[in-house]
Amino acid sequence: MYLKTLGHPALYHADGTPVEGLRKKDLALLVYLCVEGSPVHARERLASLLWEGRKERVRHSLTQALGRLGRVLPRGTLAAEKDVVRWGEGLECDATALLRGEVEPGEVDDAFSLHAEPFLEGFHPGTGAGDFEAWAGRRRAELRNAALLLLECAGEDAVAARDWSRALRLAEREVQIDPVWEQGHRRLMRAMAARGERNRALRHYQAFAEWLAQEVGARPDPETHALAEHLRALDAPAGQADPAPAAPAGPGPVPAAAPEPSLATARDSPPDPPAVPAPAPASASAPAAEPVPGPPPPRVPGSPGSGRGLRKAMIRGAALLAAVLFGLWLLAVAKSRTGPPREEPPPAHGEHVRLRGSPRTYLAFAETLWAYPDSATLSACTGRRPQVAREVRSLPGWPRRALPSVLHHPWMRGAAPVVSDHPWDRTAFAVTGCIRAGVPTPSTLDSIFGAGALGRMLVVEDSVLRRLPRAFVARGHPLRRAGTLIRAPHGALRWITWHGGALAVDDRRVLATHCRTPAEAVPVSAREFEYYRPFGTLHRSSQACRHEPG
Repeated sequence: MYLKTLGHPALYHADGTPVEGLRKKDLALLVYLCVEGSPVHARERLASLLWEGRKERVRHSLTQALGRLGRVLPRGTLAAEKDVVRWGEGLECDATALLRGEVEPGEVDDAFSLHAEPFLEGFHPGTGAGDFEAWAGRRRAELRNAALLLLECAGEDAVAARDWSRALRLAEREVQIDPVWEQGHRRLMRAMAARGERNRALRHYQAFAEWLAQEVGARPDPETHALAEHLRALDAPAGQADPAPAAPAGPGPVPAAAPEPSLATARDSPPDPPAVPAPAPASASAPAAEPVPGPPPPRVPGSPGSGRGLRKAMIRGAALLAAVLFGLWLLAVAKSRTGPPREEPPPAHGEHVRLRGSPRTYLAFAETLWAYPDSATLSACTGRRPQVAREVRSLPGWPRRALPSVLHHPWMRGAAPVVSDHPWDRTAFAVTGCIRAGVPTPSTLDSIFGAGALGRMLVVEDSVLRRLPRAFVARGHPLRRAGTLIRAPHGALRWITWHGGALAVDDRRVLATHCRTPAEAVPVSAREFEYYRPFGTLHRSSQACRHEPG
């Protein structure tokens, strides 16, 4: 049998047919047991990983899931005991093979089949599985780095063998998996230059530098910049022209449901491959270059015009020195008035940010930047309030995804109960501000949306729901629009961003930059106020308020 975990998980028989009868949490439990690699697991840990509720009910759910797995897995793979679950080695899995480096050379050469999709991409086990999703996020980063290291080693071998086509193919795959992996960009540029495509390599560097400045607010590493300068200094190989201009191979716009390649986790960077030697000089048959004219002969002291030139040079030098001193004085005055630059706070969970000078706005959520595709979506998902974004000098190196547009999905304009159209995963969600929260029971759904809400649910494409950030499980409190201000009985304020989550308003002057006043706050009970627990602090909007609140 074979367990596929890169992308949506699936279990297959030896003949390649999928195994039927497993539920989503069965698959999640199987993935955890197989990928975690430990031979013994405590039942309590497995139960808390995927279920929540009363202890007896959680243990019963685990027992049922283990029973369904035991009926389909090979004998000796899984053994459930009273307090522990034992796991054997009888199941092949793509993730474990990648983590152990047990990948055939042909699979690495077929670069696009290696790490074709991120770990468990688009897969959500359902309510109560927050610990499992946190574990999956850590494993996703490990598997991405493992794939990059395999491609890096194969790329070094290709460079050593001077197989530039293979080195180029592997480097292109590296920067697709992680657009900010600069080792891959450098190898890609070297491979292009060695193939006689120096101009194409420089175009790739320029596209990468522009993308990095716009999306991350950073510059290429000094090694990458030095390589580009070295390529600019080289003469084009004689008799060999660059190919026709092509689209740069650097990272372009982030796709709608792109996986989350990122700098969110630290990674071990393998050493760079050796630099490509400079192209060989032109052959002797090539026409000789014209001689470069040397410097003019020095003027003999005492000759006509020598004193006048010396006086002019001294005047220019004095003027230049005065300008430099005046600039330093202005800089010192400005620094004394403004003081040392303040360090920007990182994006809060649920905050909206944009790169300074860029119109694109992001929702910072779960260490991912969710890009708004248009202004209509931004307005609808923030409660139609102006001035909701904070400009920052640089964006964090988090994964980036794009939200679906309200122009194509009008139900996103408000708060709505929705259900997936997946044939066997009809999960119900409460959507607030483009963020979905799972609804555990029909009674909870009625307590949020009113009696009979089950019959009023909107059926939404599963692929669209996967493109919305997922929050915690929704509880039985009124569904309030994103951007709503709530006030506790003791006077504290919070800014709602999704069902169950909010931003803390520590300074009421911050509201003025968002065109809001404390008088707009909705009074709620202490219990509901605590339900909208803050996951960050609301910061000042970067632009002056030009709109009336309302």
